Amino acid sequence: MSYRNLLEKLIEKVNEPGVRVDFFATFGLLVEAYRTNKVSEDKMRGYIHELVMDALTMQYPDLDIDELRKRAQEWVEKFISALKVERMKYELMAIHRGEGGLM
Repeated sequence: MSYRNLLEKLIEKVNEPGVRVDFFATFGLLVEAYRTNKVSEDKMRGYIHELVMDALTMQYPDLDIDELRKRAQEWVEKFISALKVERMKYELMAIHRGEGGLM
């Protein structure tokens, strides 16, 4: 699943359009930094964890902190997997451009 689809699923119960836009904008900046190797995977995990915790806390305010952390960690792993594919695609596109390929 793409990181965009994951993000959409993560914030599906967030009803405020401005908040949804903020999540997408922030995540977009993080993705660009990760894709261009300006942020390490460990740092990216931390940033994603913060965003996921915010989203989950908004949607499930009654869950205890341990359950929120558990769910957040599951989301982080999904996002990192999707982002590794995104980074690989970006790197391959750069290679093709450098060799005069189609992209």
